[in-house]
Amino acid sequence: MLPTDTHRDPMEQIESSLPDVVLLGSDLVAYSGLDLGRRIVRTFPNTKVIILSPNPNDTELFECIRTAAVACLKKSSTADELIETIRRANRGEYPINESLMTSPNLAKQVL
Repeated sequence: MLPTDTHRDPMEQIESSLPDVVLLGSDLVAYSGLDLGRRIVRTFPNTKVIILSPNPNDTELFECIRTAAVACLKKSSTADELIETIRRANRGEYPINESLMTSPNLAKQVL
């Protein structure tokens, strides 16, 4: 896991350690989590991004998909849910696709 050093640019931290998976809060203060996620995916295509949100709605899920995040979880998710999502992302899966199954309006928007 990447140490969080608030004095270093997050992109520098990622470049120095090249993690397989990065967890980002959608409500980051210093950076927009979604914008940072986009930058990470573009710059480090082998690094999977998981967005953590207080309460993801269809609009935020759509933005996560546009970001190319592999998953979007509630911040209140259990440790087991988080660990399983990280493992799935590391295996190359896209758990975010399951969000489309439960939200027909989101699926229409993506299509």
